[in-house]
Amino acid sequence: MTKPVNVEKATPTIFYAKQAPYSSVSNDVVAMISNPDALAIWIFLQTRTSDWKVIGSFLQDRFSIGRERYSKAMACLKDLGLVSHEVVREEGTGKVLGRRVIVHYEPNLQVSEYSVNRSVGLPNCGETDNYLIKDSITQSIEKEPTVANAPSASRKKAQKFDPLTAKPTNVSEQVWADWCQHRKEIHKPLTAKSCEQQAKALANHAAPDAVINQSISNGWTGLFPDKVLPGAGASSAQQSAVLSVPTHTQEMYPNDLF
Repeated sequence: MTKPVNVEKATPTIFYAKQAPYSSVSNDVVAMISNPDALAIWIFLQTRTSDWKVIGSFLQDRFSIGRERYSKAMACLKDLGLVSHEVVREEGTGKVLGRRVIVHYEPNLQVSEYSVNRSVGLPNCGETDNYLIKDSITQSIEKEPTVANAPSASRKKAQKFDPLTAKPTNVSEQVWADWCQHRKEIHKPLTAKSCEQQAKALANHAAPDAVINQSISNGWTGLFPDKVLPGAGASSAQQSAVLSVPTHTQEMYPNDLF
């Protein structure tokens, strides 16, 4: 009886016939790597050309993992002897330029106490250095993550919260725009959380525009719905005349209510 094929495999002969690039890895080494991120990184690096240079930010972006997970993965490979480092010095001066990451196809006994067929647990977290990566086959440079593909300061700036998009449903667009501008001018810009809290505070109020106009007129950073009576007008002039309070009473209402 023919056994069912659950895992389809190919031999080097088949890949050669198809003229497809291929790499060989040890089953024993695969079995001894318990950290899934470490296994994915090691397999990936084994498929690269021998003159590739390892860079941490590239691998983090390639596998969509953060620095902590990447560090743990590389520490695992280092403890297994599958990754080691070599100091790189400037020719002639001997100045230290950095450390070169070397990836081994089997445990390097000089840097690891483990043999190929010994199973080990998850090592502690460690660190690795960043280097440019060059693919000798395509002669192309794999750049470090940029604004388009990395969580840099520029990307964070591009994703900055816009309070105008969080206008409460019962507030007019002009009044909300004035409120956003007011908070910006007093260097207390609205955040997503403060907009959410203010929307809840104004949800059932009869005159939400009047509440906001009151705070603008008095230079407050917070909203005080209880200070605006139902049926109050929405204009800034009306609110200033009816609802403005003496300067000394502002101490009763914390500026950072929201």
